[in-house]
Amino acid sequence: MRKGFGLITLLLSLLFTLPVYGQDAPVRENCNAPGYLTPRLVGGSYARVTEGQPNNVRSEPTMNAPVVTQIQPGEIVYVTSAPNCVDGLVWWQVGFNEVDQIEDFGWTAEGADGEYWLEQVRQPLAVPQGRTPITAENVGQISQFSQVEYGMVNRLVWSPDSTKLGVSTVGAVWVHDMTQSGSEPRRYVPNPADTNQASGVMFSIGSDMLFTIGSTASSFDAPRPGFRVWSLTGDENVTQAMDLEPTEYGNVAAISPDLQHIATGTWDGSILLLDGSGALLATLEDHSLLGAMQFSPDGLYLISTGGAGMMNNDPTLRVWDVFNTTALGSLDAGENSLFVEPTFSPDGTLLAVARLGATGELIVMDVPSLAPRFSLNLGEGSAVSSLSFNGDNSLLSATISRYDATSQTSTFLLDIYDAQTGTLISTLAFESTVTKAALSPDGTLLAVVTEDPAFWGPSRVTLWAVP
Repeated sequence: MRKGFGLITLLLSLLFTLPVYGQDAPVRENCNAPGYLTPRLVGGSYARVTEGQPNNVRSEPTMNAPVVTQIQPGEIVYVTSAPNCVDGLVWWQVGFNEVDQIEDFGWTAEGADGEYWLEQVRQPLAVPQGRTPITAENVGQISQFSQVEYGMVNRLVWSPDSTKLGVSTVGAVWVHDMTQSGSEPRRYVPNPADTNQASGVMFSIGSDMLFTIGSTASSFDAPRPGFRVWSLTGDENVTQAMDLEPTEYGNVAAISPDLQHIATGTWDGSILLLDGSGALLATLEDHSLLGAMQFSPDGLYLISTGGAGMMNNDPTLRVWDVFNTTALGSLDAGENSLFVEPTFSPDGTLLAVARLGATGELIVMDVPSLAPRFSLNLGEGSAVSSLSFNGDNSLLSATISRYDATSQTSTFLLDIYDAQTGTLISTLAFESTVTKAALSPDGTLLAVVTEDPAFWGPSRVTLWAVP
């Protein structure tokens, strides 16, 4: 069943971020209150009904709501929400069937009296061993090696040593071990009471720590942005945590790879530059609205781009000297245009960025001068959703959607360029939107995220390599 568009798509998108209630909403309680089962699921993932009886799916998270369907033992459903704890039960909003309309969503309980009726469906990722580096000569030979599915992926990041792949989804970040083919990913949940996606995810220089920034409050009643640093070894996960003030909204934020500096935006477009302990170092005030931020791999520079709002638009890109807290230069995308997806090369000498406007443009420039190496006009109706360099700065991947107004059709591409000259080397075509792609630092793997063409909501994460 193909995805719907228009009003249905808009309503479905809201379902993945907000609980759905009728006029008489049930009273939500604290899931940590006595008598409640400890939740094992997380929003943005899959769950399977355990052996025994079928699960009732109700129109709202309460025993008083009517049953809309039943899901049978062994049946898999898509979990869209954070838990709702009502009537002594932990409720989850789930999508069933091939979701294409509002009626394909409902609420089901995780279990009771110590018995779980739903279990997490793990997503082991097969990883090819003894891999060949992807080069300009063989990139046309790469093929898909394995696939998993997650809910609405917004970040795809590699650890610097290429041993880990991080996938940020609704409600959680999943880390796959590239050294253990077929192993289950480890799950990190910054805020178990929320389904917001982490607005920033990255690994430390040593690849042994994970950084997340976004919603961190443990209660729906007190949303609060903040950051977490997670240990990727041992059983102790959170090693450092800091909550931000509500005005420091965390939707646009970044941390340096050495974890020594944090940048977070405010509602007025200012950038707060903090040290690793959260102490304010400087306020950078040249933006009117923020879109994205990224530290260079060596932590010396911060790139920031403006954003688009309902009332105003900031078309600028700026580079900042982190240690001197000064602006080094800026670019202006022009009227009705924006810079998006600022991406550093692994050695920090190059910056790739896309310009969105009447036509799409891909620009690669030197850091920190912002002197252009090359600029590519991608054509009318083109938009770039992600950029990625390989480890030696020889290749640059770009995920592109291109809309043809005449035929009213879209094409979805992953282009691979020579990162030094801008020469197009290879193109992969997909049947649905390609949202993210990332070349591994060791140059042997390409991770790609596409929308599932048949089932609304989940994203398909695939791994590509030279056979």
